[in-house]
Amino acid sequence: MRTTGKITHWSPEKGFGFITPESGGARVFAHISAFNSRLPPPKVGESVHFVLSTDRQGRPCADQVLREGETPRIEPTSLRKGRHRLQSFTVMAASIAGR
Repeated sequence: MRTTGKITHWSPEKGFGFITPESGGARVFAHISAFNSRLPPPKVGESVHFVLSTDRQGRPCADQVLREGETPRIEPTSLRKGRHRLQSFTVMAASIAGR
């Protein structure tokens, strides 16, 4: 489910900030990699839509962040699978080469 909020803090040097949900509650961490589009850089006060998720440590964070008027990038499933296979192959080849 998508949530609407505003960017209330952004550190361009570090590439992250916080979004405060429109419905209230605690602010949510947002990394630049969660944004659909990285240019122009996010700005404080900008309205966004996001999916509430959790990071590897189980902390709440924003995912699939869209700015007003933006539509999500849709990556074909075949590309996602192909990229995953390429990454797996690269890791496997690197481990074999290191022996």
